[in-house]
Amino acid sequence: SLAGRDGHIRAVEPSCGIGRMVRALSSPTCPAGDKISWATVELSSVSSKIWRAIRPDVKHYQMSFEQFIREKGEAAKGRAGFLFSNPPYGERGAFALEDPDENYRETKAYVYFLRRGLELLAPGGLGVYMIPAAFLSGPSHRKQRERLLRRFHLSAAFRLPSHYPNAKGEPGKEFIPGAQVVIDVIFWRARGGELAEVDEAD
Repeated sequence: SLAGRDGHIRAVEPSCGIGRMVRALSSPTCPAGDKISWATVELSSVSSKIWRAIRPDVKHYQMSFEQFIREKGEAAKGRAGFLFSNPPYGERGAFALEDPDENYRETKAYVYFLRRGLELLAPGGLGVYMIPAAFLSGPSHRKQRERLLRRFHLSAAFRLPSHYPNAKGEPGKEFIPGAQVVIDVIFWRARGGELAEVDEAD
């Protein structure tokens, strides 16, 4: 179960935008929607204002995820039962210096969000990420994959189609307009400890 002792699921969205994913997971069609207590983070002040107007009940932080980690990370670490993230895919730039831990000086934003975000999960907690396919299948991220797999079990992975099929079943419009990148949805389960080496099952 993802829920704590009080029956509620403590959930985090570290790059929520205007909360589309949170709203989808809080809708009447989501079986656990009314039992999820969200904490959300968003850098954009405009998106944050819109999100606060839509869901004033959600604990929201208008700041970079790096700042959130620096200020709230120690208290939040290992407490979330669920985390969902569709992180930014670009370069981190100056934001890379906001996190004081040099072990997380990733150049790609999505790799940082993936590594740092999963640290917030409680043992058995589930982290769901939408990230570029290069992370799971590209040779350049082997070291980061191995580091994660020692602490988190790769429960499932789905590669999204690059285009929706049209009425004839042929590739139609882009699955994620303007993204121009193949996306994987990956599910990580927190082990609650660290293996000495990667499990062959992963």
